[in-house]
Amino acid sequence: MQQFYRRRPDAYGQALTGLLDGFSARDPVAVARASTQSAALSQEVLPKETFETVLAHQGRFGADGVFVAHTGCLVGYLFCRPFSGRTRSDLTAFFASLGHQCSFAQGGFR
Repeated sequence: MQQFYRRRPDAYGQALTGLLDGFSARDPVAVARASTQSAALSQEVLPKETFETVLAHQGRFGADGVFVAHTGCLVGYLFCRPFSGRTRSDLTAFFASLGHQCSFAQGGFR
């Protein structure tokens, strides 16, 4: 896996710079965007079966980004603002249609 990272230093460097700049600027949308870039790169190393589908539906749910566990099979959405109960229900149904359980966690920084 590390060989791949060494072959793509510019792409990973851009994602890291985006994350660091986003955190420094306290810009959660920039962090979400960089997370999505990093998630797409991870797909080339450790593919997640449903990543492309989740990425394709990002706009449908108004998500600001997509994240993955770079060492596992976790994939999900990042939201920088609260969303409705309807969206929560739609997300639960969407992930269930992909054969996954949907969980929600609140995070962030101040």
